[in-house]
Amino acid sequence: TIQNIFKSYHPKMLRLLLQLRAPCASRIVSQRLFTSEPNKPLLPKSGYKIDAKSFINSFKKELGAMQAKKKRELLMQKVEEQKAMRKAIELNELKNEKIAALRSERVAKENEVKLAKRLEGDKRRASMKRAVLKEQMERVENAVKCSSTFITSENLDERIEEILNTPKNVDFCLNKSGKKIM
Repeated sequence: TIQNIFKSYHPKMLRLLLQLRAPCASRIVSQRLFTSEPNKPLLPKSGYKIDAKSFINSFKKELGAMQAKKKRELLMQKVEEQKAMRKAIELNELKNEKIAALRSERVAKENEVKLAKRLEGDKRRASMKRAVLKEQMERVENAVKCSSTFITSENLDERIEEILNTPKNVDFCLNKSGKKIM
């Protein structure tokens, strides 16, 4: 019934019903507002259909206003969220720029350290090459000195005569202390 429908409405809507002078609404409102005589209408009776139509129309207007208000609130909320998102994006871009600057500085320092290590390694390798070359030159010089005493086909006759003229006796024994025993 209409009375049950009216009972489910919000108190603001019931006050609106009172303003519209709907007979059944006035009784429901008066019951809700704890009047002393719940069954007695507060307002004089008028045409029920007219009152119901005016109530429905005003209810539709109120409902439309509430929906428009809700839409405006949602739209404002979306706008605020978009503003907050733009602000967050800008902050993120600023942080990214700072991080990129720090990263580029770090990379530049790392490259300098790598270059210094590479140069140090090159110097070490060059000094090692020089040391190896020096050692090889000493070996070559020693080999040249030793080669002067080598027996070749050119000095074979001379060396044979020299050996025969200077006999060496290797026929002897050694004791524990290293002295020769003949």
